[in-house]
Amino acid sequence: MTDLIYTAVGCFTSVRDPYIDDRFVARLFRSDGDAATARSRFDAFLQDRTLIPLLLQGVAAARAAIGDGAAAIPVIDCGVFMGNFSVAAALQADRVGLTVEITAFEANPALADPIRANMALYGLDIAVHANGIGGAYGTLKFAHAEGGLIGGTLFMPGRKQESGAGATTVECEVIPLRDALPPELAPGLVKIDIEGNEVAAFSSIQGDAGRLNNVYFVEFAPFQARLMAGPVSYGDFLLAHYAVFDVGSWLWVPHVRRLADRAALENCLKADDARAYNTDLLLIPHEMTDLIAQVAARAT
Repeated sequence: MTDLIYTAVGCFTSVRDPYIDDRFVARLFRSDGDAATARSRFDAFLQDRTLIPLLLQGVAAARAAIGDGAAAIPVIDCGVFMGNFSVAAALQADRVGLTVEITAFEANPALADPIRANMALYGLDIAVHANGIGGAYGTLKFAHAEGGLIGGTLFMPGRKQESGAGATTVECEVIPLRDALPPELAPGLVKIDIEGNEVAAFSSIQGDAGRLNNVYFVEFAPFQARLMAGPVSYGDFLLAHYAVFDVGSWLWVPHVRRLADRAALENCLKADDARAYNTDLLLIPHEMTDLIAQVAARAT
């Protein structure tokens, strides 16, 4: 059996679907089906959230420094969730005069139509591949439950409490992270929110300079630092290749904290709400010294 990336997806504008409970995000992003209103509301929300524009500009500078002439910056969304990262990247790139080429991966076929409808509200034509992302090729069965707070979340049957009544089993094709990323030395921006399977995914790109060079947002739980990602621990792997920042959430960015060693990685949640179990890390390749300095200047 191959490694599975199981993830969640929903909608954050006017798309309504029986698998989604989006009352929380609807308070911010509901547009009642009007594309202009949807873009205006989300764009206004993003105005004070300047981390993604900074990262896109840093990636563009790194690409220019190695002579990459491509007009578009590759943006890879692994675990589409509500589509908000893909949409935010497109809107923020436009804000700073950059062009992005977005590729997205979502394993839950029940939510393919809501995702497409959601993207259409923002005038976006984004390829969404119906794949899970893992460490190797294969197929895997997973489940999703209709309604409730978990909405369209995919999970391993029996792994979560929610896998009881109403769960439906489906099967998806799994591809390794290395083949979800562009095979080029020029970097891109990648978001990975894949419900605990990040270690397996990153193990597929070890030693691959054309995939390690990207800037990443990655969901992270402290216990993962001790897991093995190939020949080394995941924590040591991250620190060896990247300047690591805890940003809490790529969307909200409640804080920016540099995590300089394994102890910092393993204890990054202790200063926060005791109920928290994960955070979002920002990973910047060590070679991007200017971008690292700019992000470090925002540290709290």
